[in-house]
Amino acid sequence: MGAAQSIVGNRPPETAFAAGDFATRPLYYGRPWFLPLMVGWYEVKDRAGL
Repeated sequence: MGAAQSIVGNRPPETAFAAGDFATRPLYYGRPWFLPLMVGWYEVKDRAGL
């Protein structure tokens, strides 16, 4: 019930999600540049039967 009360403004948030920003990952700026690399890697593995 704490999250619902926080949404309607009756109570300050007490959840972990109400905290500040989450830490970012190295070399990741919100655009998944590594996704085509991973898709290619798994495609190679599938074709090789690994």
